[in-house]
Amino acid sequence: MKRFLALLLLALMLPWCALAQEGTLNAKTATRTGPGTQYTEEIGTLNAGMQLQVIAQVDTGTAWYHVEFTRNGSTYRIYVLKNRVTAADEVPYESNDGIPDTVLSDAKAYYGPGESYAARPGTVKAGTEVKVACVEGEWALCDYREDWRWARGYLPVSSLMNTQAAPYAPTPAMEAPAPWSPQPEATAWDASPVSGQALTADELPFINAAQVCFLTAATDIYSGPGNDYAVQTSQSDLASLGILGAGVRTYGQENGWALIRYPSGEPGEYRYGFVLPDALASADGGELSPIAFGYVPAAVRENVYAAEDPDILAGGGALLPAGTAVTALGCLNSDPGWVYCEFTRFIDGAGQQRVRGFLPAQALLAN
Repeated sequence: MKRFLALLLLALMLPWCALAQEGTLNAKTATRTGPGTQYTEEIGTLNAGMQLQVIAQVDTGTAWYHVEFTRNGSTYRIYVLKNRVTAADEVPYESNDGIPDTVLSDAKAYYGPGESYAARPGTVKAGTEVKVACVEGEWALCDYREDWRWARGYLPVSSLMNTQAAPYAPTPAMEAPAPWSPQPEATAWDASPVSGQALTADELPFINAAQVCFLTAATDIYSGPGNDYAVQTSQSDLASLGILGAGVRTYGQENGWALIRYPSGEPGEYRYGFVLPDALASADGGELSPIAFGYVPAAVRENVYAAEDPDILAGGGALLPAGTAVTALGCLNSDPGWVYCEFTRFIDGAGQQRVRGFLPAQALLAN
């Protein structure tokens, strides 16, 4: 399995050192650890006129540059919007399609492929699910979750279950990566579709927003209706993210808990979670009615990522392998393309916990 992944990741490698171009920031710009606003922003802004190396470009619907620079004696690789950089020549495209892997042992992540680069805050815990974008020598560029947001950093391949070191081998141009198709007997991440009857999403309940409330009390927001579900946003984050006091949509009550759609802290992005009703102040004084979910047993027919917001699809959730058992609850906002589901997943430091998220209806089979 490691040999297979090494060959595939070698195909995804970029000749970064050989083909990097000089660039100059033409405007003050924010930085992200990955190519999108769903990634962490921890280095702050860079000033116009700053010189940097443009390593690669990424097209996610918005054009980004992967760049390298040195500041205060530390070297970083981060992402900035492409239109904020003036570069002499184009650079290769970087793949944004990661290959699933798992962290075997606690590991420190770095901003570049080696300990000569600045270290990222914290530690990536054993058991963390990652997506490997590419490999440079003994280091893998990985996406992983930090609480509710994505981060991208370099991890040593020795800390990963399946990824293997790949030698630096420049190529004249980037070729399209081969599709990921591991052998079923070689890995638990079986990409083979599961057969069965498709779930008819339009037969599930449609749950629409009942009223507008305000989140007025500092409280943990849970993924499901109870404190036995995973904490989705901690009360300590409410104020720092600007969520406390914000207006939220409410969908009603389940098991004595209120389902809300609330701001994630990023402009235009939202999350869905549960709080006790006494943490809310109603805008119109109305009572929250019970939610009539369907609770239909189902299974995932193919590897699929859960989404935290079916309208924005930002900040993707857990990767569910084919065959994962889920409970299909209903469709929110009358969109049958996405089904609100319950399932279990591994949470760092807490083991397996119940969580909820949105799955594409076409990826679900009825049990």
